[in-house]
Amino acid sequence: MSVVYFLQCTLTMRIKIGSTDDLTTRIAAINSANCAPARLLAAVSGGIDVETYLHARFAGDRLNGEWFQPSNGLAEIIDAACFGRFPYRDVRPMFRAERAGYARALATAIA
Repeated sequence: MSVVYFLQCTLTMRIKIGSTDDLTTRIAAINSANCAPARLLAAVSGGIDVETYLHARFAGDRLNGEWFQPSNGLAEIIDAACFGRFPYRDVRPMFRAERAGYARALATAIA
């Protein structure tokens, strides 16, 4: 089953939006390729179509490739994914953030 995931680099705080059929393996690969570990913020069922939409929606926040700077809009989407309010048809929440309301705290910190 394909998922769209939101990972955050623990060093730079940038956020990766990606999709995969094997989340555990994908996170391990990203962590082995980066100098700092990334932590899972949220993941929802969905595939490349949802990922592509999110990349387009947050194009103004894109740093490079699939990495984005934290923003209020991105924090709202992550928060919605964590609490079962992800706004895209046929998308169900699968994982929760490490802490309730993390995305709100992130948005406050960058404001």
